Amino acid sequence: MVSLAKEIFDKGMPTPNQIHIKREHRKITEEDLIEPPIGIITENGVRKNINVGVLYLASWLNGQGAAALHNLMEDAATAEISRSQLWQWLQNKVLLDNGRKLDLAYYHELALDECRKIKEELGAENHEKQQFPLAEKMLEKHPDLGVYSGKLKSPDVTPRTAERPRVASASESSLDPASRNIYNKMISQGLLKTAAEKNAFIKDALGA
Repeated sequence: MVSLAKEIFDKGMPTPNQIHIKREHRKITEEDLIEPPIGIITENGVRKNINVGVLYLASWLNGQGAAALHNLMEDAATAEISRSQLWQWLQNKVLLDNGRKLDLAYYHELALDECRKIKEELGAENHEKQQFPLAEKMLEKHPDLGVYSGKLKSPDVTPRTAERPRVASASESSLDPASRNIYNKMISQGLLKTAAEKNAFIKDALGA
């Protein structure tokens, strides 16, 4: 297989590199580099970023660093691009091809619909077992942030790691087992740091 692939590549690029191709007829300026691209942002593009982001994060949480999604091999960079685009579009409240402005309310509407489709396809048991609720929470947290955060997942976080026992507070103890599991994992992975973030999660989980 290596010789077959090498033969094809060597036909198109017989030299070790392409440094000699200078393309000096192209003059790229600083203004060119920061000029916003011209194009159409579609609802389908928003949905695909949500879908692929959730699917990859669930794969990563289950110990798979590369995942075959929609006939493509994806890795952590895919999730980073997906959530970064979502964040950028939300911050600028871009106008989609359907004439609607992408704000948080509309984003959450699309996210809920995409997550519902994933759950229906997998079935409730597999959806829970394969950590999709946590993946959905991880992706949802980032586009909501007013300031762009660093990496989607910390390099020191290892999937499926054992968690230290935690003493639950009175409000935590009222969470159902599934919500408690997600809550503890999000804390262990640094997704819930402040008291306000923890209280907001508990309030949301309890439907308060």
